[in-house]
Amino acid sequence: MLCLRVIIAEIKRDIKESFNYKMGIFSDLVVFSFLILSLLFFGSGSSLQDYYGGATGSKSLLLIGYLFWVFSIYAINSTSTEIHHEALKGTLEQKFMAVVPIGFLFLGKMLSGLFISTIIIGLITALVLILTGVSLKITSLSIILLVINLIGMYGIGLIFGSIALRIKKIGQLTFILQFLLLFLTDTITKTPLSEGLGKVIPLTNGINLVRQSISGLLVAKSEMIYFIIISLIWILLGIVIFSATEKKVRQDGTLNFY
Repeated sequence: MLCLRVIIAEIKRDIKESFNYKMGIFSDLVVFSFLILSLLFFGSGSSLQDYYGGATGSKSLLLIGYLFWVFSIYAINSTSTEIHHEALKGTLEQKFMAVVPIGFLFLGKMLSGLFISTIIIGLITALVLILTGVSLKITSLSIILLVINLIGMYGIGLIFGSIALRIKKIGQLTFILQFLLLFLTDTITKTPLSEGLGKVIPLTNGINLVRQSISGLLVAKSEMIYFIIISLIWILLGIVIFSATEKKVRQDGTLNFY
């Protein structure tokens, strides 16, 4: 019960802080909206409908992939951003000395981030649908695929959180990763990279499966199982690496260094 109360308290605290700094939410809304509108305007992903061969248009397929990418960005940034902010305030060590394991605090942060990102992405989607007339089909399978995807991408976020524990400032590194994911994961269009390196990234598989789903295609059981396994591998790997890094920085006494 204590852990649950701590998670709920962390969710409430983080949501309150986020809405107190409305400029951050507004800037995310502007940047992500501008990017997807630009991609749609310039005809990015125009071959997606031909590739999937369904009735769903290329713009709708591009939009659903983009939304998966934005959700994934928030999942990846969740832990490293929290570590950076706490280190900047000089309270990181206090976080790790809490009465519950730090993982529960980060879980609360992740859930609050998911709530806020859902609001932002909902506004982006509404804006795009109004301005472009693009339709978007959301199914129960789409939501399940998104959840599985976020589990795996959060695992990658824990790895970046491990790096943040050591060097604290990794903003440029995460920005580079966000940019690379646009091209490695078929967010914009199908690329040869996605059939190789991209297949080990949960986002690539998630986008491909959700596009199959909304195109009316049958999602192969083998592809679904592979997607689940990849996501589980990343979350387990993230937990192991983060735990090992936490132990190391505690031993070195560098947890609160900035």
